[in-house]
Amino acid sequence: MMISINGSGLMPRLRGAIAVILALATLTVVALPYNIVTGSGQNMRITQNVVLFEKFTGTWCSPCGAISPNVSKIWEFYGSTKLAIVEYHLVWGRTDPYEIPAGVTRSNYYNVGSIGIPYILTDGTYVTYGKGYNYTSMSEAINQSLAVTRHFEIGISGDLASGSVTVHISQISPTTATDLRLRYAIVESNLIYHAGTSPGGWYNHTVRAIPAEDIITLPLPVGGSDFVKTFTLSPSWVTQNLSFVAFLQNDSSKQVLQSCFYGYGAATVYEFNAVLLFPGAVFVAIVSLIAFRRKNNI
Repeated sequence: MMISINGSGLMPRLRGAIAVILALATLTVVALPYNIVTGSGQNMRITQNVVLFEKFTGTWCSPCGAISPNVSKIWEFYGSTKLAIVEYHLVWGRTDPYEIPAGVTRSNYYNVGSIGIPYILTDGTYVTYGKGYNYTSMSEAINQSLAVTRHFEIGISGDLASGSVTVHISQISPTTATDLRLRYAIVESNLIYHAGTSPGGWYNHTVRAIPAEDIITLPLPVGGSDFVKTFTLSPSWVTQNLSFVAFLQNDSSKQVLQSCFYGYGAATVYEFNAVLLFPGAVFVAIVSLIAFRRKNNI
């Protein structure tokens, strides 16, 4: 016997089932803030105008967690072709599993301890502290940095899973810059730590290690110079969530002259996980509806 979809209260039940499935699908979409799409792992990525975005933060710091959505929006808008984000975690008498000694050294370099966190710099000189860490103030600082003439290119190639990458630097126009350092950071995203301060307990662009810097002396050789950076991967790191950042900095003025962001594989692209998970949610919804109809002969 066929049962009418409008009879025996099935319509409300069907509507309720659809509502639950869509709610679960929505939760699935927003469960993870980032998805990392990777490439071949060997292509050289060369950048001509990438801004270094440094954030000093802590899992215990409520204001730091509050601005995380704005940082995510900044990343979504500019992406790795214009921006390299690194986040240094600091304990400061509290608890934070992501603090590393090299990150503390970096905070001392900028005298962050006398200022407080959250603290954000773009290219080492444009500070958004005191202007509010909203999207507008961050974007203005980034745009200021993007308007600066770049005299260098930085390229990165290799496979992070092997614990070795090659960083290439070349000079593309004359400059009188001195006291130059080529610096590096290994960062990891999609970290989960429920400290109750960051929305969802998710942490991205977290600095996991800082390989030894290299002194750059001008003029560079014709064709540039290569630096092979080797490092040990911690068993706690998720390789496909790792990226490598290289940046050239004037050690006297602290101005960053060029940066490069290199994700696991080739260039890492972060995007809403809806791109990855929504098709799965649709599939679950379809299967659930088919099962519902079969059970009720509709």
